[in-house]
Amino acid sequence: MKPARLFKRWCRQQKALLNDLVRLLHSCQKRADAEDVHQLRVVTRRLRQIVRLGAAWYSRRTTRTFRDWSRSISLVTDAIRDADVTLDWLARQPDATTIAARVTRQRARHLRRAQAALPQFSQRLRRALSKPSGGHRHEQRLHQRFQQLQIRLWQRLRRETPKFFKLTTENQHDLRRHVRRWRYLRELELPGKARAKDSLLVRLTDLQGVLGERQNLQLLRHTLDDLEGLPNATQLRGRLESEIRSLERRLRAQLRWLKG
Repeated sequence: MKPARLFKRWCRQQKALLNDLVRLLHSCQKRADAEDVHQLRVVTRRLRQIVRLGAAWYSRRTTRTFRDWSRSISLVTDAIRDADVTLDWLARQPDATTIAARVTRQRARHLRRAQAALPQFSQRLRRALSKPSGGHRHEQRLHQRFQQLQIRLWQRLRRETPKFFKLTTENQHDLRRHVRRWRYLRELELPGKARAKDSLLVRLTDLQGVLGERQNLQLLRHTLDDLEGLPNATQLRGRLESEIRSLERRLRAQLRWLKG
C-alpha cells in the first residue's frame, strides 16, 4: 500500500473513532447496557492502537495522557464487562435463574461505581488527538512504522504460539492482544469490501474470537467458584468445563495455522 493512501485511511479511522468514543462515553453515563460497555472498550482499544501507530504526529505528553486515560477506561469497566460475560452465558442455561439474579444485582453495584468513576474525555485531549499533521515525510514514517509493527507482531506470535498452553495466564492474554493488534493493522490496510475475502484477516479474526471466548470461559470458572453453594452451581460448572475442553480443541487447530 502506498504511504499516502495508508495515511488517509489512518486519518479517516482516527476521526470516526474519536466521534464514536464521545458518543459511547455519553451513552455509558446514562444507560451503560452490555453492548454500550463492550463497544466503549473496543473503540478505546482501537483508538489506542491508532494513536500508537501515529505517534510521530503527537507530543509524548499527548500519547502518554491518552494511554493512561484509555487504560483507566478498561479498569473502570472491567467488573461490568465480567458480569455481562457471565450473564450472557447464564442466559443460555435452562436452570440458572437464581445465579443470574445474583450476578445482575452485582452488576448494578459495579455500574453505579463505574459511572461515578468514569474518567472524562477532556476537550483539550480530544483537540490534541484531532489535529495530526500530514506531509510526505510523516506519511513515510507512518508506513514504515506500520510495517515494523506487523513484522514485530508476527515474529512474537511465531515464537510464543508453539508453547501457548505452557504460558502463564497473563502471557496467554498478551498473545491474544497481539493477535488483536495485528488484526486491527490488517483492517487498516484493506478497503472495507476486501476484508471479508482476505484469508489472513479471516484467520486472525477467527483466532481472536476463539482466544477471547476461552478467556471468557476461564473468567466464568472463577465466577462460579465464588457462587458455589447456590442452586445448580455444580451442574453449571460441569457444563462449563465441557465447553472449555471443546473450545481448546478448536484452539489447538487454530494455533497450528499460526505456527506455520
